[in-house]
Amino acid sequence: MTDIRVRAAVAADQDAVGWIHRLAFAPMREIYRPGPRAHSATQQTGSIVRLVAEIDGRILATACYERTPDLLELFSFACDPAHQRQGLACALLRHIETIARQASIRRLRAVVVAETGNAAIYERLGFTSVATSPSMIFTSNRFPVIHETVMEKQLEAP
Repeated sequence: MTDIRVRAAVAADQDAVGWIHRLAFAPMREIYRPGPRAHSATQQTGSIVRLVAEIDGRILATACYERTPDLLELFSFACDPAHQRQGLACALLRHIETIARQASIRRLRAVVVAETGNAAIYERLGFTSVATSPSMIFTSNRFPVIHETVMEKQLEAP
């Protein structure tokens, strides 16, 4: 089995992270894309942490989280399509779960676009759907309305 290393991203990772995002999200852009309101809705607050997962020093996946008082919000999971199903997303999630437990946070949340089918991936990782509503920030040429599904995972104490 290949060793996956998860670490906080640094400035020098910016190009690799951008490349991973372009590769991973290209198929999603056929389903949805950020609308005009997306930029203002996703203003970075400075409390967002980006992680990268690498094998042999090569960044192959990335994810972000933001801490609130009672949960960690996960977003922007992206994996090089040529390296999917190799445990990279699971390694990122395990790392985030460890961070949450160390901070005495017992709940993770992710919001997914329902039309992508990605809710099923989160369900396999132990998340449950808690709400679905029409998106205010995403648009689509394929669907008249895009929906966001809130997924949550309760963590057990260490």
